Amino acid sequence: MLTEKNILIVEDDLILAENIKQSLQKDGFHIVGIANTLKTAVAIMGKHEVNLALIDIQLKGNDNGVLVASEIRAIKRIPIIYITGNTPLELHEAMEKTCPAAFLEKPLRMRELSVQIDLALKNFSNGIFSEVEVKQEDSIYIKEVNKSFYVKIQTKEILFVEADKMKSKIFLTKSEYARIYPNLPNQYISVAVPMIRLTDKLPSNFISFHKSYLVNPDFIDKIDPTCIFVQSHKIPIPDGKSKSVLSKFNIIRGK
Repeated sequence: MLTEKNILIVEDDLILAENIKQSLQKDGFHIVGIANTLKTAVAIMGKHEVNLALIDIQLKGNDNGVLVASEIRAIKRIPIIYITGNTPLELHEAMEKTCPAAFLEKPLRMRELSVQIDLALKNFSNGIFSEVEVKQEDSIYIKEVNKSFYVKIQTKEILFVEADKMKSKIFLTKSEYARIYPNLPNQYISVAVPMIRLTDKLPSNFISFHKSYLVNPDFIDKIDPTCIFVQSHKIPIPDGKSKSVLSKFNIIRGK
């Protein structure tokens, strides 16, 4: 499986950020953007396919690298590499909770940086995470719109999640939906939670190739250049994203 190398740099020292960008580009990485604030980092995440974020712990103003990493991982679960200087002790525990792939101290050694990024991407692609990160819940409790109670959903039984403005539609297997609502025909569960807020609560193998969908690859039955099929559901692949999406799967191509 090919590993994409789209990197977001979060660094408020613009000279250092540009040096990092040029060095990584020489080593074959694609820099999707440079951010010096949380707001800019989130905006870049919304516009580009990002595979790894390189984040300076200490940013100017009210933002810090841990806050940026937490917000980024709420949008999409990707590996994080921190750049650290004299990191305040109060940030150490918070840093660990974001499950970073590596810590690199300033002054940076650019060759080491490239090696650590490449290793983090390959480990993530192969399903290798930190011990903290793999401790995911196999179920979530969530309240459906217009309901007063929370229902338990087995995450492995989620087919996909579809964004619905500030809400989300959770599509389940027939057996899981029947377990929750035994007397109702199978459909989706609507929750008053944006899709990006669900991302960090679901298993890391879920695929986000479209800003409106989060898909469980275990239920993908067929793929073509324009869409994927999840059981009876047809999910479009955005224009220009076909190559990127297909690279996520172990595809054996004929002549």
